[in-house]
Amino acid sequence: MKPTTEVEGIVLSVQDYRESDGIIRLLTQDKILSILARGIQKQTSKNRMITQVFSHVRYTIEQKENGLSLLYYGNVIDSHYKIMEDLMKSSICFVLAEVITRFHGNPTIYMLFDKCLKEFQNDDAKAYNYACLLLAQIIQKEGIAPFVDGCILCKRKDHLETLSVTDGGFLCTTCNHDRILPRSKQEMIQIRSLFKANEKDFTQLNEMFAFNLDDFIFWVEWLEKCIHFNVSSLKFLKSVQTLT
Repeated sequence: MKPTTEVEGIVLSVQDYRESDGIIRLLTQDKILSILARGIQKQTSKNRMITQVFSHVRYTIEQKENGLSLLYYGNVIDSHYKIMEDLMKSSICFVLAEVITRFHGNPTIYMLFDKCLKEFQNDDAKAYNYACLLLAQIIQKEGIAPFVDGCILCKRKDHLETLSVTDGGFLCTTCNHDRILPRSKQEMIQIRSLFKANEKDFTQLNEMFAFNLDDFIFWVEWLEKCIHFNVSSLKFLKSVQTLT
């Protein structure tokens, strides 16, 4: 056997490859690995159960700098099986996985995705908070965060009443001029807090606010509109939303 290494992470996706193999996208603390898993499409594969999407796993692999690493064996730390039994939860997590795969990860993204999965597994509504925090981190990393320190047009800090996707930030009553529906004060505070929070603030933000599915979809669409990135799994999530 060639030299191997152990890696730990979360399975973002599994893509069929050749006749019976698969390619795993594994989110680790600092990067995304592409790993070839031989024979996992076969029902008798010993590795089939350790390559389920959204599982927290530990793998022994032959790691290659150029090309696909090769999976030898591994074990499941946490399967998050309840997520795959719920159409809404799994749809949200597939959107997150697609976004993370497109923009890559870091320790904060890894931590937020892990917490989001755990909360969904435990049927906790706070999962939406972690999902929105994760999106906010990616939006900031891409340099497309909304301006939330005042009105983006006139820079005044009072009488702020809404958020404009077109303008890229908050608008005051004068600059908005009834173009966009006003948001409540609580919503404006919540948006500002989302983009001003550092990692040390996440616990407090989680206690103070309650984000929901509409918030999550809004920030995915913000990503799409600002950098012309099509999140293909979002369409399915919206179709699931209409069923609830």
